[in-house]
Amino acid sequence: MLANANIDPVPAKHKLPATERRAAILVSAIDLFAQRGFRGTTTREIAAAAGVSEPVIYQHFATKSELYTAIVDHMIEDLQTRAGEFDKLSEAANPQQFFNWLGMQIFEWFSEGGRRSRLLFYSALEGHELARIWHEKATRLVGSSLELAVQAHASRGHFRNIPTRVATLAFVGMVSDYGIGRTIFGRPDDGIAPEAMVAHFVDIFLHGIELPAGAQQPAV
Repeated sequence: MLANANIDPVPAKHKLPATERRAAILVSAIDLFAQRGFRGTTTREIAAAAGVSEPVIYQHFATKSELYTAIVDHMIEDLQTRAGEFDKLSEAANPQQFFNWLGMQIFEWFSEGGRRSRLLFYSALEGHELARIWHEKATRLVGSSLELAVQAHASRGHFRNIPTRVATLAFVGMVSDYGIGRTIFGRPDDGIAPEAMVAHFVDIFLHGIELPAGAQQPAV
């Protein structure tokens, strides 16, 4: 993908500080990769979208791997920003409050603009290097933090004894599928707001869907 650096430069729209120019290149790369995939995007198109000449890209990202790693790091920074209250909430909040908050963070991260979902789908389907980098960095970071939170609640007697990895996958799977379905496939919401949908997922996650013997079916 990072090839043909000798193509005639595209005039920059305006002079930017190096950090802002680098950020503009990253955002443009994410947008185009999400729209067209990695194989369908060239550095010339990224440069044009960012308002820089193509050789400028190589001043900031010397190799493909460096660019892809920077994209993953950029997305992880967003995750970390969202998770600023993660540790505090996992310690202080009851399970219902914690998982309602966490569920909305997951839904919003996957659904906002659809860029991240599409980018990760493309990288996985194309067998792209970014998929490996994402798995190594983000999955380990987020997965381990969430498993620790589940373990903390289990140690306080909130959960029955099941593997924390299983519980983590079950919850993240429900919410992320909902966010991806709304963004990628245009799945209808059936008149249920995201906050209410996440609350239903949390209720199913914490209490299941089986009606206890002798219990009365509540009105919906």
